[in-house]
Amino acid sequence: MALVGTRSAQAAEALVELDFGNIHEHPVGPRGLRLSEAVRHANCRRVRLVGYVVAQDQPMPDRFYFSPTPLAMSEHADGEADDLPPSTVVVLLPAAGAPRPAPGRRTEITGTLQIGRLEHADGRVSWLRLQLQPATAEASQPGLTR
Repeated sequence: MALVGTRSAQAAEALVELDFGNIHEHPVGPRGLRLSEAVRHANCRRVRLVGYVVAQDQPMPDRFYFSPTPLAMSEHADGEADDLPPSTVVVLLPAAGAPRPAPGRRTEITGTLQIGRLEHADGRVSWLRLQLQPATAEASQPGLTR
């Protein structure tokens, strides 16, 4: 007997292809943005997403922002008043200082999707995260493809 909310090992291993254009439901309703059914279904599953690493003045050692278009943010000048699109995903590195792709370059990332409010140590809040796995002998940059 399976517990409610668990998935079979086969379903958990299946890679889900996500697209930034389908992260939220369209059109936006009277209550604002709402995550799409596809994204909600992909929670806690391995997903692949293609986009761009956001260039930052002060990169964080444990994470970076991943967006549908090449962007740059100036944390010193703008603080939290950045222009990141609502579909931006926070990519969590397996260890602080782990390799990351160069900003402004189209990149494919594979990781485990996490949905829900999370306040990071610096006070920023994320709603969508991709957790990268530690590097294996076969890959020098976990979950990253250029």
